[in-house]
Amino acid sequence: MIDTGFFKWVWRFNALVIAAAVTLMLCIVIWEMTSSLRRSLFQPQTTNTLIAPIIQTDQSEEDGQTDPAEVRRYFGAPLEYSAGSPYALPLRVEQEYDNRGISKSSVGNTINYRIIDTVTQTSKWLFPKGNRLILDTMPVRFFKRGQPEQNLGMILSVVESDTNGDERLSTRDKMSLYLVDTDWTEATKITEGVRSVLRIHTVSPSQIDLIFNTDDGTHAARIDAVSGLIQNEQVVNAQE
Repeated sequence: MIDTGFFKWVWRFNALVIAAAVTLMLCIVIWEMTSSLRRSLFQPQTTNTLIAPIIQTDQSEEDGQTDPAEVRRYFGAPLEYSAGSPYALPLRVEQEYDNRGISKSSVGNTINYRIIDTVTQTSKWLFPKGNRLILDTMPVRFFKRGQPEQNLGMILSVVESDTNGDERLSTRDKMSLYLVDTDWTEATKITEGVRSVLRIHTVSPSQIDLIFNTDDGTHAARIDAVSGLIQNEQVVNAQE
């Protein structure tokens, strides 16, 4: 006759295994569901995130949020595609701030360019002073077989305001696109409200095709390579 005590221990062992498996699965689900929150709260260093000074309120004090402390401000190396004078020196800022009791730091965010002319021994800022976050500086070049490559300038993607209300400037905010010539004379705004840039294609020395996303859909625009003005544009949606 089989001892029923043996089966009793088998059932107990199976119950423990099932309980451990269920607990493990719940931990995995909770871990995945809170990944965004954990990245926001506990990431000690952030890139492409500028904490703009905020006005203290009773609510912000209760949340443990304070104005960011600027650690240092410095110039980085000139851009690689600045062949010579004038040179574009990126102005970068490092910050430390508290977010709900967690100390964070933002490392080397570009907020402006100082244009240095070694011929005239003069310098100027590309943008007026103020809070902005320069995400990308993309060279615009034209190449035709049998001819030397032409450098036409740069297109800059810039976050100028906190569009999602999280009291910081980051890749989660909408961007403005600027056209800058090879001499870094000035930055001309092409468009704003951009979520992402999909393609920049130089059609000729005078025309550039620019494909980008906004809340309205995907834009295919042809712009003037000198003035930055949009010559024609169409918007398409995946739902159409």
